Amino acid sequence: MYRVFPSTCRVLFLGLFVTSIVMVLSCSQVLAVEDAKELNIVVMDPLCAELACKCVNGYAQRDYNALARFIGKKLDRPVKVFFAADLGAGIEETPDGRVDIVIGKKTIVDFDSGKYKRNLKPIASLTGPKGTTTFTGMFVVPKDDPAKTIADLKEYRIFFGPKTCEEKHGAALAAMKEAKLTPPEKPEIKANCSTTVMDMMDIAAEDKKIRIAAVISSYAAPLLEGCGTIDPGSIRILGHTKPVPFITVYVDSKMDAATSKAVAKALTSVTEDKGLLEKLESQKGFLPVKEEKKK
Repeated sequence: MYRVFPSTCRVLFLGLFVTSIVMVLSCSQVLAVEDAKELNIVVMDPLCAELACKCVNGYAQRDYNALARFIGKKLDRPVKVFFAADLGAGIEETPDGRVDIVIGKKTIVDFDSGKYKRNLKPIASLTGPKGTTTFTGMFVVPKDDPAKTIADLKEYRIFFGPKTCEEKHGAALAAMKEAKLTPPEKPEIKANCSTTVMDMMDIAAEDKKIRIAAVISSYAAPLLEGCGTIDPGSIRILGHTKPVPFITVYVDSKMDAATSKAVAKALTSVTEDKGLLEKLESQKGFLPVKEEKKK
């Protein structure tokens, strides 16, 4: 019969204790790795540096990589940014098709989320240089056109934007109704503001008798002149549509509540970083989005 000495018991107990600690730490590390999974952000903001030109000093050069570093530091986890004109292209850019956060024009993100079957939830809106979270569609004509207001556009040929661009389509048609004009049954659509204005100017130059106007996004006006698309002062603004939401931040509905809350908190704290506000060309940073009441 073997005799177990007290010292041996202590050694065995210590060994079991150390083994247990190692196992607990290993499990904790695995969980930590899972919790620290890289966040993928798809940016579709037309005023970000990667999607806009550098023709206007201090404008349309928003630095979302700086925002990613800020969020990553706040959440203590890696963040990767992908830039794309639409959500589909952004999804293809990510290594696994996973998109955790989307930042872009609200109406376009709303449309794309349905098109690509992504359930996204808006959580914040980015304020612009003037502190607002909205923008408008602008009715414009060549500088020598006799029209003075939107109400003067009766029987004019008007170029609109696609339905995904509310400021150049739905809001523009509504503005015509408010001006006592009958909106066209089949609006003439142009893909972007540059094409819209160039086509308007070319047609007006070919025949001075033709009355033509266009609707462009308010944020695009500085770029049209700054990039040389049109000569300074070559168009006039007749009026604006009602304001519509601009740059909005969405999170995937599958994101856990704790992470979603942490992202929202990080976004609202951007206002404390003046340097980041400048890089985002924003006066007040991000403002929370109020949840829409279900009808």
